[in-house]
Amino acid sequence: MPLARKEPPAGIQEVIADSASLLDPILDAATLQLLSENEGGFFLGPIYNLGADEVLNGASLSSGHLTAWTYLLPDAEGRPTGLEIAADERKGVSPRSAQLVRGPFIESTAQVMRRLDELAAARPYTLRFLRIPALGLFASWLRDDLTQADIFVPLAPTPRGINAGEAYSGEKLAQPLRARAQNLATQDPEGDS
Repeated sequence: MPLARKEPPAGIQEVIADSASLLDPILDAATLQLLSENEGGFFLGPIYNLGADEVLNGASLSSGHLTAWTYLLPDAEGRPTGLEIAADERKGVSPRSAQLVRGPFIESTAQVMRRLDELAAARPYTLRFLRIPALGLFASWLRDDLTQADIFVPLAPTPRGINAGEAYSGEKLAQPLRARAQNLATQDPEGDS
């Protein structure tokens, strides 16, 4: 089965259009045109954040909070660039909230997309992303709405003990993350980091 993409929310194209001045010096004209028309396969999906305290307290990795919608597109030099548009589950997308993202997580996302298609071949998965900033984790998330047998594929660079590109169940990935969250809590018991 092909990897499904969650539909972007209403209003996201207007946010992209309003962000043209931010994007214009970085993206070539053809990419900007395709992006503004929602063409070209740039849309990836929603990003959900989870706090280290939630991980430490046993929250499921699937319980993250929607924080952004993401696109993967080439910059004017052909390098992968991410476009994130802030979002809220109750309010939708936020006007004037687009930001460009570069670096290892974006490059890793571009590299792992073929692997995600292979993993999704047998089941109806929807592509999402999970970000746990305090623990240094950004992962592709294949959401299985039927059985909740989600698959997480961490993107490089990963925290120690977690392999980039490897498929993990939620519980298997949560174990080293809880240990890391515990270490952080022990180092900063007041949460003053």
